[in-house]
Amino acid sequence: MVDQASGTPAYRQVAADLRDRINRGDLPAGARLPSEYELAEQHGVSRPTVREAFALLRSEGLVRSERGRGYFVRDQRTVQRLARNRLSRAARQRDKGAFKADAAAGG
Repeated sequence: MVDQASGTPAYRQVAADLRDRINRGDLPAGARLPSEYELAEQHGVSRPTVREAFALLRSEGLVRSERGRGYFVRDQRTVQRLARNRLSRAARQRDKGAFKADAAAGG
């Protein structure tokens, strides 16, 4: 349930609950999130409030939406630093700075 007295907007509280569930692994990568209706019932809020929470999580890169299917947890890939020399002056001069080197190595 959303705490109306907390001063935190309801959509942020719903998003925080979902974010916590994702980070704990209760909602693993690829899992479908509960529907707007289900979340509205669980948290005692309106469906537009749940939509705002979904929009926030989507902007953070935690979830993706599929038209007509719902929202799903995105795969969270961690950035791997492959070598220390990718930050060297020589690498930057060859236009192979940190981002481009990591992106090229990651495909």
